[in-house]
Amino acid sequence: MQSIGDMAQLFLARRNTSQIKTEMTALTQELSTGQVRDLARHLGNDTSRLMSVDRSLMLLDAYDVATSETDQMLGAMQSGLTYIDDQRSSLGERLILLTNSGDTSDLDAAATEAKTTFENIVQSLNTRFANRSLFAGAATEGNALAAAEDILADFQASLAGLTDVDEILAAADTWFNDPTGGYATQSYLGDSGSQMTRRIDADHSIAITARADGSEFRQVLKAAALAAVAPTLGLSDSDAEAIMIHGGEVLVDASQDIATLAGQLGTAQEQVQDVVASHAAQRTSLTVLRSDLVTADSYDTATALQQIQTQLELHFTLTARLSALSLAEYL
Repeated sequence: MQSIGDMAQLFLARRNTSQIKTEMTALTQELSTGQVRDLARHLGNDTSRLMSVDRSLMLLDAYDVATSETDQMLGAMQSGLTYIDDQRSSLGERLILLTNSGDTSDLDAAATEAKTTFENIVQSLNTRFANRSLFAGAATEGNALAAAEDILADFQASLAGLTDVDEILAAADTWFNDPTGGYATQSYLGDSGSQMTRRIDADHSIAITARADGSEFRQVLKAAALAAVAPTLGLSDSDAEAIMIHGGEVLVDASQDIATLAGQLGTAQEQVQDVVASHAAQRTSLTVLRSDLVTADSYDTATALQQIQTQLELHFTLTARLSALSLAEYL
């Protein structure tokens, strides 16, 4: 017959108490968090499905960053385009009204306004978002355009010596439209390759067509530049006015091209929002699936907790009774 000494019995009681309390703590945590404490055991030692769900959620987090940045970038471009269109419209109306002014002294004031508008448009096309140039295509590190005063100086130099209105207008068209010189090589500093695209998830890329060397912007800048330099070309007031009025007409006609470009940006924004909505739906489905995989059954957990509480109470009762035993009472 074997017996357990008092000291050994004390250590055994302490060990049992610790085990029961540990189990109670784990069950309490499981009940409060709603998640099983031992995922591997709960999933039958096959956690591959849970890992796949977690990986998909992590990818969605990365895609959300990409879609958010792209959406904000497109929004900034749309705001810049709206500002440019406002500048275009205001200057166009101002220049066309020269026809009815009859006051040649108004030319200098209109030219000053045209120069300011030109500078404002160049500054807008050099807008940066998250330290990346918006209208420079893939060359996002630097500005899209040279400084406004440098562009005007180069443009004015290209007109030097011309005194005929038609020749000046033709030279202006050449300087702004020639892909091998003028504006394309002296003023535009961005990328002139294929249009920029931004990938927003594994299956979708957004094409961004707005670029400072686009025909829409070149037309607007050409018209503003012509109006800005016309009084400095040594022409008669009537010829300078004719050039400025022509610039106003070009600005008015550019309205449709700017609107088309704004529509393209709007379409890109809609595509991004569609992807955002798709990601949100995927996230909801994956979150529900993950919850199903890791969520503990509250009824089973509560039942197990009640049982362990009863076991602990019984353990304390037995321990107290054993502690109360004495040889004197037995004898």
